[in-house]
Amino acid sequence: MSTRARVLQSSPDPGARFGAGATSLLHPDDRKSHADAWAASLASGQPYKHEMRLLTPDGGFHWFEVCINPLRDERGRILKWLGTVTDRQEARRLIAAVEDERALLLTVLDQLPVGVMVADPVGALHVRNRRSQDIWQGVSPVIHSVAEYDQYVGFHADGRRYAAGDWPLARSLSSGEVVSNEDTVFQRRDGSRGVLRVSSAPVVNAAGDVVAGCVVMEDVSELRRMQEEHTRRLAAEEAAQAKRMLLTVVSHELR
Repeated sequence: MSTRARVLQSSPDPGARFGAGATSLLHPDDRKSHADAWAASLASGQPYKHEMRLLTPDGGFHWFEVCINPLRDERGRILKWLGTVTDRQEARRLIAAVEDERALLLTVLDQLPVGVMVADPVGALHVRNRRSQDIWQGVSPVIHSVAEYDQYVGFHADGRRYAAGDWPLARSLSSGEVVSNEDTVFQRRDGSRGVLRVSSAPVVNAAGDVVAGCVVMEDVSELRRMQEEHTRRLAAEEAAQAKRMLLTVVSHELR
């Protein structure tokens, strides 16, 4: 990254010289926004700060950040304008690459068959994939901290409702706990209830500091129903078998 600073004009009104000189180097799509911003600064005497594409010696265009500040005398009159030009091409390229990677990550998360949420260290939820929305059957509330997790409704095995800090993600963020396959009765936005299987873990940096938390959830309501039905059927079959055996013994004794 290179930075150049120079006095653009010693006059308090450098509009003509700076405007004409810069316009000839500007990308055509950036000329109007530059002209409007520069005119506003000249009219108000406020600093000018704008990103634009400027022609480079190789004939291509690079993004630059142009900052121009008025230098005033003791009475506040503008004596001259001093500007800096900073090459932003590489920074923009890196930002675009990060945004592309984030878009790819979100696309992948949205196609997973499980719900995924990612929170920052205080508990604000920044990533919620499509499946997590489907599980709760409604638009997820805006969550800024762990204290607001009580907007999600869940219940302990004894019927007590979850407090905000009881949720696995809250425990991972507050104490570093890793939660694996914890089943919780939860209440969807439409009021119906089901069983949620939840796993969560803190995300730590090289220094061991918690920088995020991630939770993975799966609606296992149908699986639980099938398991309970299977258990009831086995119990009924065992009871029937025991009854048949008892009748067989009784019949034998009577004979």
